[in-house]
Amino acid sequence: KDKLKIMLDRIREVEFDNIPTLVFSDLDIVDKHLISLHHSFFKSSSKSSLCSNPQDFMINNHVPGCAMMFNRISKEYFEEIPVGVRMHDWWIIFIISLYGVIDYIDLPLIKYRQHDNNTIGVPGINGKSSFFRQVRELRNLSKALKKSSTMKGFIFGWVELHPELKLNENGELFIRKMNGGILGRIFLFKMSHPG
Repeated sequence: KDKLKIMLDRIREVEFDNIPTLVFSDLDIVDKHLISLHHSFFKSSSKSSLCSNPQDFMINNHVPGCAMMFNRISKEYFEEIPVGVRMHDWWIIFIISLYGVIDYIDLPLIKYRQHDNNTIGVPGINGKSSFFRQVRELRNLSKALKKSSTMKGFIFGWVELHPELKLNENGELFIRKMNGGILGRIFLFKMSHPG
């Protein structure tokens, strides 16, 4: 399989009118010897391949940067990445979700190696919908909400600094609901694909 050709062909299929466009693929989770552990990152982890709207990225990112490809115009929307943003892949996909189009390729085009010293790794692996995973996630909720609040500050600052960039329909809804208080945020959370 030619990862770059498949991803570039998909971008060309879905991009239009010089709009930021990002495509991402599934990943084959492998061990340190490159032996497949799970043929699908999204089917074996707590992340969702359905993510494409801003509310899907409120709490965290779903897509490793190595599985993404974006078009040239996208850079004009997300650069320069603010200094305090720790996860550049989260920033990139969040910004493109506000202004452009995101599409998923249901093929594992990347071997995603897992080992004992992974910085991030595959969240929720082997426990996609287990009760114990949900309890673990609740314990980490305050940390996730803090990261989310920090990212929200960066996103709102970015939107204010760049009024010349036109939000897409979902981006406008996201900003309006986030500014609409707790009920607006609950609305967005209910519409999101958690992960």
